[in-house]
Amino acid sequence: MSIPELLLHHKRIHPEILQSLLQFAENQYWDTKDFHKIAQELEEFIHNLPSEENLDELWYVLVKILFFAGDLKKLSDVYTSITATSQGIPGVRTFYALALTFQGHSEEGLRILNNTNIDEISDPQIRIEALGINLFFHSIRRDQKKVDDLYQKIIHLSETVPELTERQKAHLLPWAYIRKAYSIRGQTTRALDLLNKVQTELNIFPHRFFQIMTSLRIGHIYHISGDFNKAIELYDQAIDLAMEVQSWHLLSMIYNRVGFILTAQRQVNEARGYFQDSLDYAKKSGARWLTVGPLVNLIRWKLNQGRIDEAIEDYHTFAKITESVGDEQEQFYALLALAELYAQIDDMPKSKYYYSKGVKLGLKLGLFRLVDQSKENN
Repeated sequence: MSIPELLLHHKRIHPEILQSLLQFAENQYWDTKDFHKIAQELEEFIHNLPSEENLDELWYVLVKILFFAGDLKKLSDVYTSITATSQGIPGVRTFYALALTFQGHSEEGLRILNNTNIDEISDPQIRIEALGINLFFHSIRRDQKKVDDLYQKIIHLSETVPELTERQKAHLLPWAYIRKAYSIRGQTTRALDLLNKVQTELNIFPHRFFQIMTSLRIGHIYHISGDFNKAIELYDQAIDLAMEVQSWHLLSMIYNRVGFILTAQRQVNEARGYFQDSLDYAKKSGARWLTVGPLVNLIRWKLNQGRIDEAIEDYHTFAKITESVGDEQEQFYALLALAELYAQIDDMPKSKYYYSKGVKLGLKLGLFRLVDQSKENN
């Protein structure tokens, strides 16, 4: 039984909510102004169904809604509460793995993805979505080869499955296009071409989550190219949409980006407010990984205020988070920052300790020249 048929079979849910769920299930997008209310209603609806009912597809819809809402804590709670059969659904597992990564449990997320046989999924829509989430996951871990391989696989699959409609493609391929564009952000024209393609399709077939993500990524390209006015315009569009649906993790990302621009424009106090909002939304979402950006920016603000002890404490938190999510490049920078700050307060044993750890990690990543290793002993 399909999700729409299953929902229609049980009409004990408010008609307005039922219609929204049907629309989401059929079109793979959400055009409501309250992700969290819909998720709550659906969960209550599921719990009121007979225990012998097959609820696998409904759990899949629920975890997807919760991810789009950015309620990663709730998503994890739901995952642990459902049966082993439902946990085994590839769509449920991939969204849970991605949620774990945002929560700072990258290795556990990777284990779940590796144990999910995506290539054996018979439904091409679910397979493309699962591959896209897999690509998203590996782009977070900065595994460019894996990103490129998955991208080619997704595009090939989308072009060779005749039953996929244009609407379905518009709501499945953004996972690949958006993160691929992010991974080649140094190639501005190519990245913008990919994102503009996504935006054009989403104007025809709206999908709130991906519309927000696309505005955020295009804004980021203008941001790093120095066109702050255009970037702010796009970030404002993303904020308006994200506020409407209360997508907590996306709001965290956007506020952090706006704070960056305000810092560059020397509006330091205003920037601090955005960084704090970003941190608050990341914590509300349970997205420990997203606390890294605003946290390090608030650290810089504290350093400008001369609050070195607080900055050191925050950098320790920063280093632990980056290690837990598998972002070794940011962990490398955190270790070197700790070495420098401990040197500033004349705690040389700790300074040398963190410098040594940073050097070893930097050499592993190719971010630190071998010749610089001699500084360890100075």
